[in-house]
Amino acid sequence: MRYIVVFLLAVLAIGLFVAIDGAAATHPNESDENTCCDLGERSCREVDDCDDAYNGLLARNDCQQIDGCSRPKRSMYSRLTPKEAERSHIGMRYRNPFPIIVFDFGGVVGGSDRVLVAKAIAPILDVSVKEALTVLTRLRVAKELGVSQYRFWNEYQAIEGKKLPDNWEDHFEDIRLNAIRAKPEMLVLVDDLRLNGYRVAMLSNTTLPRAAFIRRQGFYGHFEPVILSCDIGVKKPSAGAFVTLLNQLKASASDCLLIDDKPENIDAARRLGIDGIVFTTIEELQIELHRRGIYR
Repeated sequence: MRYIVVFLLAVLAIGLFVAIDGAAATHPNESDENTCCDLGERSCREVDDCDDAYNGLLARNDCQQIDGCSRPKRSMYSRLTPKEAERSHIGMRYRNPFPIIVFDFGGVVGGSDRVLVAKAIAPILDVSVKEALTVLTRLRVAKELGVSQYRFWNEYQAIEGKKLPDNWEDHFEDIRLNAIRAKPEMLVLVDDLRLNGYRVAMLSNTTLPRAAFIRRQGFYGHFEPVILSCDIGVKKPSAGAFVTLLNQLKASASDCLLIDDKPENIDAARRLGIDGIVFTTIEELQIELHRRGIYR
């Protein structure tokens, strides 16, 4: 009889243990829930560490509640360590004082290739390519001094004793138009900025024919928006050009950084509260961006 009682008590104990274990599997106890949440919060902190490395690429709301525990949403960035995040995307920062970077086209992103233009006009002017390059330099300096292109070519004919073809100005503009090229290294930089969360816009002084040609080449496709003087009816360094820029961007001046090769344009932008970099070379540009915490 005693053996029967012991057997029954053992069966009862086993049954009770199985029932408790099943309930625990269905409803985690407080200790298990805390452990789950602790793991979740730690995972969220890892995401926040990665967020810090990216300077804002991930937000805290990338953590979501699952079964009462905070866990990170699946993200390619949540799998990066801070050091990996620091090395990725060529070391560029996401959050910075200038979320909008505005580029000029001519002289910065691209423009007419002087050598191609010189090669095209050399036989017409009956000079060497080297001499043609000198003529182009003289033309650039004259225009900077306020001399019109029409006047320059008239004086060139008189001084050099040469007769240029009829409609030479139109022909010369066609030559310059077909020599327009973008700088590949600048397009790479622009695309890197855009891929890292910066808004990249363009503000350029140009003519309708040049704008049409550049658009056909796809060079404007790297920027949004593209604001052109021939469309808005005002040129840099007029304040109206920058006011139009800010209105279209729906942004404040302090949000923008202008990159232009004309010092007078940068000075005009700064008077309105827009910071600017005078472009010389891509290497110097990278240094200036680094100083502003944008590129390093």
